[in-house]
This record gives sequence, structure tokens and C-alpha cells, in this order.
Amino acid sequence: MNPPNFLVLDEPTTHLDIAAREALQQSIHDYTGTVCMVSHDIEFLRASAETILEVRGHQVTRFQGNYDFYREKVLVREKDENAEKNAIQERNSQPEASRKDLRRERAEKRQELSKEKKRLETSIASLEKRLDFSETEKAVIEEELAVPKPDTDYAKLQRRLSELYVDIAAITEQWEKDTAALEEFMKIYDEFRSNG
Repeated sequence: MNPPNFLVLDEPTTHLDIAAREALQQSIHDYTGTVCMVSHDIEFLRASAETILEVRGHQVTRFQGNYDFYREKVLVREKDENAEKNAIQERNSQPEASRKDLRRERAEKRQELSKEKKRLETSIASLEKRLDFSETEKAVIEEELAVPKPDTDYAKLQRRLSELYVDIAAITEQWEKDTAALEEFMKIYDEFRSNG
């Protein structure tokens, strides 16, 4: 694509002095495209990154937020993992009556998790349908504008096209949020099922 709107930076702060590092941070902040960077410079990431991709256990997880947000989520995940391990150890040491209660609680939790999974999946499917519909309508309007007829109402078509751009951006943003939420949820859901 021209002009290019995607930069890949591998350890961009290596060998930079403070002034050059600050200039690079400002340039990344001002850049209107997408920047994908790998860095061990935490302060640089704090000042520059808006989304973190974590590669862990052959999986890539997307965190919509800066480095501090990512660290908070990782700490919560580690705390949850430790709590789950402790619960398993405790469950294995409990008498049979307590195990029955635990199985009932797990069944209730499984049902709760299934409802949330269904809700997210339904929301994503609905957003995808709305996005397809809006994209199709946008394409039709763009075609009408590209090959106009004598009675073409340019003002009306342009107004609707502007509305569609806003709608598509909003739907896409919500779809990304719900998809990220579903990815995070599925880790919890799968871990819960595998420990059940």
C-alpha cells in the first residue's frame, strides 16, 4: 500500500542517547499508522505502546492497553492460576461430603461460564452481521457515486456514507473489544474445564 502505514521496529532504542530516544517516542506517538515493535526497554514501552502482544506457551494474547495495564492483567492471571492450584490441592485433601459440595459448586460455575461464553459469542456474531451489512451498503453507495445516474442524489449518498464510516468504526471497535474479551475468557473457561 502507498503510502505505507505499518512499521516493524526491532529493539529500536538500542544505541540511542536520551534525546534520540525521546524523539523516537514522539515520532511513534505522532505516527498515524500502526507500529509493531519488540523491545526490552520497559520505560520506552510504557511511553509508546498502546497494545501488548504476549507470546506464552505457543499462544499469542492481545492486551488492549499500555505496558502497566498488561502487567496488572498478568499479575491477576498469576494470582488466579495460583488460587486454582491451591484449590485443587485443597480439594484433593477434603472429605467426600466436601467434594460433593465442590462438584456442585463447579457445576454451577460451569453453567455460569457457559452462559458468559454464549453471550460473548452471540454478541460477536451479531456485530459481524452488522459489519457485513454496513460494508455491503457502503460498497453499493461507493459504486453509485463512482458510476452516477442523472438522478443521483450526491448529498444524500455522501451523508449516508459518512454515517456508515462512523458506524463501521464503532462496530469494529466493539468487535475488537468483545473478541479480546472472548479470548481472555476462553483461557479461563478452558482452564476451568481441564481442571474439572
